Amino acid sequence: MNKLDISKISKQIKEYGVFSQKNIFDKNEFELISNQLKNLTKKEKKIYFPINFKDYLFKILKIDFDKIILKKKLVELADKLDFSKIAAESLGDNVYLEVLDCYLSKKSKDTILEWHNDIGYKFNSMNAKKDFLEKAKSTIYNQKTKKSSMGIKFFIYITDVKSNDGALGIIPYSHKVVYALTNLILEKKIELKTYWKLKDLRNIILQDENKKHFLDYIDKSELERFIEKTKFVETSAEETLEFDFALNKNSAVIFDEMAVHRGSAPTYNDRLVLRYLYRRKL
Repeated sequence: MNKLDISKISKQIKEYGVFSQKNIFDKNEFELISNQLKNLTKKEKKIYFPINFKDYLFKILKIDFDKIILKKKLVELADKLDFSKIAAESLGDNVYLEVLDCYLSKKSKDTILEWHNDIGYKFNSMNAKKDFLEKAKSTIYNQKTKKSSMGIKFFIYITDVKSNDGALGIIPYSHKVVYALTNLILEKKIELKTYWKLKDLRNIILQDENKKHFLDYIDKSELERFIEKTKFVETSAEETLEFDFALNKNSAVIFDEMAVHRGSAPTYNDRLVLRYLYRRKL
């Protein structure tokens, strides 16, 4: 198993918001975990591996020893490849593994998840505003709240993916735009409005009274590039393929959760992915 270049990867994630790596695991180890994940997802489409004591106790009571054993192997592989160090250097902070899961998306013409950003506010419950503000404060101010901060996600393809067939799309530099807006909302320079979807995010940015505030946190060239590159949501009925990470199985896409991303429809094949999510220790 080849060591990853921590400095190179973290530098690219800071700048562009995303990095991809082919053949992330040793071939034999990948085949081993791939077969186990495929067997597990025959029964459940989404598998959560135990991370804390409560999770372990729940799995033991359910006699889910297969998941406990596989989780140990998956964490060992991540440690060998310095996943936590990559996440820590990308975020500039100490981190912990909060989520380890995998999920199966069956063949479908429906987009797995439309263009969005994970921190973006949307009103879906009475506590939505409170939850958003807590998540924002933990992310922007490193303030300990009941909601975890945004982090670095390792998205590992267990099956081959292509554009229009399960590929993850991520818009470069978009994490900086989302970071800027979240900061400006906390500072009450921009009113809190829905911005989970890409179209809503653009609507906020394109208001003249808001644009000037963004330049306190992001270069004008980066902001204009984002506006230009995301025109497709306004002008085209077709899905853009420009930002897709179409890769073979055993490839990883490592990205900042603040980045705007989407999962394309698994039009021709089932898609199986493994995910590690590292967050700041607050």
